Amino acid sequence: MTSRERVLGAYEWTGYDRIPVNHEGTPEINSIARARGTDQVLIDLVTDDPVYLEIMEARFKFYYDLHERVLQEAEGLVDITHMADVPGTQKAQVISFETFDKHFAPKLKRYFDMVHRYGARSMMHMCGCVRAFPLRLIDLSVVYC
Repeated sequence: MTSRERVLGAYEWTGYDRIPVNHEGTPEINSIARARGTDQVLIDLVTDDPVYLEIMEARFKFYYDLHERVLQEAEGLVDITHMADVPGTQKAQVISFETFDKHFAPKLKRYFDMVHRYGARSMMHMCGCVRAFPLRLIDLSVVYC
């Protein structure tokens, strides 16, 4: 069975003729914090800790490549990809725009551009108080926020 046949078979039961793709590998805070702890990840972002930056890069590359392979195999059947992260608390954003632009924006832009090259749209779910981020994400070419 080819990768394309597996992708199509996974969604055969839905009755839909298009496929959503979920993305777990954003250049992120949340998943890495499960291993390093939230406090440590926030310190890592401010201090440019090389261990955190290497983990971030490795996760991003793995999931970027995975998504690109899925989009290639799906040959236009994917309408939208979904990713999520937690840049806010219940009251305010957790990271500054300077930190966001330094560590997150270039990777997100690269990912969104790749998704759009395959004719799909990109959506990003963000938890917490994120009022400040949607316009910045739109600048990076996210379609739904």
